[in-house]
Amino acid sequence: MPHPFNEDGIGENLNYAPYEFATAPNLFKRYDRFGLFFEKVRGKKVADFACGGGGKTIFLAMNGPAEVWGIDLNAEFIAQANSMAEEKGVSDKCRFSVDDATSSFLPDSYFDFVIFNDAIEHIPNTKKALLEALRILKPGGEIYINFEGYYFVYGHHLWDALMIPWLHVFTTEKFRIALYKEAIKKYPNGDRRVSFRISRDERGREHISYLNRITIRKFFKVVTKLEKSGAASIKHVHLSTFNKTLFKALARIPLLKELFLSTTYCVLKKPL
Repeated sequence: MPHPFNEDGIGENLNYAPYEFATAPNLFKRYDRFGLFFEKVRGKKVADFACGGGGKTIFLAMNGPAEVWGIDLNAEFIAQANSMAEEKGVSDKCRFSVDDATSSFLPDSYFDFVIFNDAIEHIPNTKKALLEALRILKPGGEIYINFEGYYFVYGHHLWDALMIPWLHVFTTEKFRIALYKEAIKKYPNGDRRVSFRISRDERGREHISYLNRITIRKFFKVVTKLEKSGAASIKHVHLSTFNKTLFKALARIPLLKELFLSTTYCVLKKPL
């Protein structure tokens, strides 16, 4: 499957808002497995955490909600989102801001829905992000989450240049960084891709800062604790895998489950 960074028009600044917009219908169609999603959000207030370039946020704003707010730590992505919202004529319904999904400036008990689309695996502290979402939700509000666990076939998130399955399972991080830097040289925006994914720690050592390495098991450990504390209830869960008979069979084996599942879907509900 094509990586969004390799689509036409991405450019030096990794503007993939158009790609997000184009793929948004398929995403929200999958949310319909938990009820008629677009009917639910009609006239409601929705927050999109780690919204990226805002393409999916803007598509959503064009299909029912009264307000849609998107937040992301990347200022370039927020600029892309504001530009597209203006272009699509929904800037009056969309608000985008550079903000932290674990400690935002969004108002208490204001939103009906919060979305984490391919976001949980990138936010450093999963529990803090979910608690922040619960803070801004109205009682009875819902959180929609979809993500790939760390041991997903391309869970290394370097597949724009390294289409190697489970590369992160059998190599060191140091090796992956070196390999990615070499492979990315053929792209005109290679330097931007490297800086987007790789940082240096306080000792000056390079590391892949784009991922928090959360597994499906760790995620459900967090949400189960939230449920036991009464902060939220787990309303729906769906674990999908590739549409291959062999993969489906292997995903049922406990020790191989994390390797052969693809997307995890989860809906949480804030108590009334």
